[in-house]
Amino acid sequence: MSPLYRLAGVKVRRGDREVLDVARLELKAGRVIAVVGPNGAGKSTLLELLACLLLPAAGRVEFDGQTVDAANVRSCARRIALVAQEPFLFDRSVAANVRLGPALRGLGRAVAAGAADAALEQLGIAHLAGRHARELSGGEARRVAIARMLAIRPEVLLLDEPFNSLDNATAAGLAAAISDPARLGTRGTVFTTHDEALALRLADEVVNVVDGAVQRGALMNVYAGRLDPVTHTFDTGRLVLHVADHVTTGTRVALDPAHVVLSAARLDSSMRNVFEGRVAQLAEHAGDVLVTVQAGERLHALITHAAARTQGLQPGCRVWVSFKSNALRVF
Repeated sequence: MSPLYRLAGVKVRRGDREVLDVARLELKAGRVIAVVGPNGAGKSTLLELLACLLLPAAGRVEFDGQTVDAANVRSCARRIALVAQEPFLFDRSVAANVRLGPALRGLGRAVAAGAADAALEQLGIAHLAGRHARELSGGEARRVAIARMLAIRPEVLLLDEPFNSLDNATAAGLAAAISDPARLGTRGTVFTTHDEALALRLADEVVNVVDGAVQRGALMNVYAGRLDPVTHTFDTGRLVLHVADHVTTGTRVALDPAHVVLSAARLDSSMRNVFEGRVAQLAEHAGDVLVTVQAGERLHALITHAAARTQGLQPGCRVWVSFKSNALRVF
């Protein structure tokens, strides 16, 4: 069975600036996928690309086994729903807002009403149907906007920062509502988020976007701070990291968790970045273990199950974190 999406050699430009670079990415159907990265990294642009709202300057985007091009981009886009970070609701009731989605897709009044009612139930907000949109909280408005898109019965649901500025209870309710694509009647859900813990808990897989570069894998370690080109160090405010000697500019660093080494005792090695910390969390990731260590900053390391067992890693235990200076990407 072909992937839901397949991207190869994709580049997206805004004017003369390249804002997105996807060497290769495959997203399977039936998954909840989190897109994680800092502000301005290109997460929203990736969603627009997946929503078929734009075509790349180079490369190939396939949706459901079909190459997306100028001839079919509109028909592909009609099969996908994208909910913006700041959704707009019309000056009418919640029910009327949600019915508007399927109505604009040409569904009859009775069918649109039935689809709207079902979507409100799926999002756990049927009790809001008669309320006016102006009376909603931010979290309620966001769920209504998602319900409106679900009511058009999309194959894929794309959500841009759906948990932003929500209180814990509202975020937990929304997470539960979108956690099962089959229950929503979709073939997949993709959402962007800054909340790494939520991404690990909710998503089946994670896609990292760092400075426009897109890759699937464990959560990247990304930090903002100040580079000192004389001492070849990068100060995050909580950790001072040693970077490669040739680096002269940059305001952020990224570190692949696969390049982080964990040990019970300090290693005698050439690695210039060595910190003592405490294990905060362990999570399953694609057959390996993603270990989160609190060492001034939160650091993610990807290790094997055998290594985790050998070192006796568990939340709360002490551990040493080591990585090479050239493993840090500065941008």
